[in-house]
Amino acid sequence: VLVVCGSPGNVRRIMLAAAGLNMVATGEYAFFNIEIFTGTSANYKPWHNASDSDERNEIAKKAYEAVLTVTARAPSSDQYKNFSSHVKKIAQEEFGYKYEEESVNPYVAGFFEGVLVYAAALNSTLREGGAITDGHHIVANMWNRTFDSNVVPPWFTGNISIDARGDRKADYSLLDMNPVTGIFESVATYYGESESLEFMGNITWPGGRPPRDQPECGFDNSRCSEAQGPWSIVAGMLALLVVAMAVGSVFIYRHYKLEADLASMTWRVSWEDVEVVEKTKHGKCGSKISIGKISVNTCGSVDSLVDSRQVFIRTGRYKGVTVAIKKIHKDRVDLARPMLIQLKRMKDLQYEHLVRFIGV
Repeated sequence: VLVVCGSPGNVRRIMLAAAGLNMVATGEYAFFNIEIFTGTSANYKPWHNASDSDERNEIAKKAYEAVLTVTARAPSSDQYKNFSSHVKKIAQEEFGYKYEEESVNPYVAGFFEGVLVYAAALNSTLREGGAITDGHHIVANMWNRTFDSNVVPPWFTGNISIDARGDRKADYSLLDMNPVTGIFESVATYYGESESLEFMGNITWPGGRPPRDQPECGFDNSRCSEAQGPWSIVAGMLALLVVAMAVGSVFIYRHYKLEADLASMTWRVSWEDVEVVEKTKHGKCGSKISIGKISVNTCGSVDSLVDSRQVFIRTGRYKGVTVAIKKIHKDRVDLARPMLIQLKRMKDLQYEHLVRFIGV
């Protein structure tokens, strides 16, 4: 249940928006509109706008089937009709305002009744020995009191009751739209003095029943997440396609990167870039190069002992790094794809307990 309080134009715009959100046709929402004065209750059509198109007026009419209007009850007594005739006559003769088909606002009668209540309270104050200037005493004689026709002339709406806070116990009407005529009609009346509610007709609920405490799918549609519409299916397929394209792009990128690395042959070493350290003429090694805390010969390092003979591996300098050089006794090497992959893996392999492969 949503309570709306605003000008008739704003309420109409709200209901058109609610119709666009499918909040009306389902019957899961009801709107209570607080309207101070509905004009003439005989032809009250707040959904109709003469300056709007017939199509939008029909949409608004359909939307207003979910609206219940709470307004001040318009008196229907003969006294009120007589009072209305006098008000219309005075308005035209003294102020140049002519009422058309509209009725006199009930609040105009309320102002008149307020003067009568003040007069009754003033008389009570004077009888009690109070002064006409004693506002507190006069107000005290208004509050928490019921004024009936025995105190002042007959009222338009029956007795007037004012509570202990100075608020009048007013009467209100509940209006519902007739779906056939489009006119809002009174279906219930609340009487403030007796605090009772009287129904004069049946409320036409959208969907044929009052709305539940909570919509079937919840206010945020979270209870119906499994019920997916066509747009949800399309969105899901697009998301799946994007994920598949992203995964495919990763594999394609890795494939082409591998091919580029294989083609670049980073393991390939030009012999001109290697500075070979030769033995001296005495057959001894040249100077020693310090590697950390260990000094090794630049001409070679001990590899193993073969037949009780010390064997040295030829060394050199490549890009400022001491490297071991081993000759491969092959006249021709077939650089097929499997061989290129193995060479790349050897080049990429690095571990502190393994001799690093520099290249071929």
